[in-house]
Amino acid sequence: MPKYAVIVGIEVINTIQAESLQDAERITGFSCVEYTEEPAEPGGTYENGRFIQIKPYPSWILNEEFKWQAPIPYPNDGKNYVWDEAILNWSEVPAEVPTIT
Repeated sequence: MPKYAVIVGIEVINTIQAESLQDAERITGFSCVEYTEEPAEPGGTYENGRFIQIKPYPSWILNEEFKWQAPIPYPNDGKNYVWDEAILNWSEVPAEVPTIT
């Protein structure tokens, strides 16, 4: 069954599955846009025919492919990192040490 984003202005307020676009708009009372491969998420936006995900951090920027990216590239050293907005950089996630019981 097709999936639709429920749109108010440019904001995606919800998603719905319905038999048709007309059904989705009748059920929700709002404009809807079908999505397939490019995901729609409540809180994201629909601009210029594209779905844009929620901005994960204030410092991230929208790239030319309309994807959010950190202002500093993810380290490519095989370790795991998470973005730390407080320092505007990647912080290494320590590997879990297995416990012997």
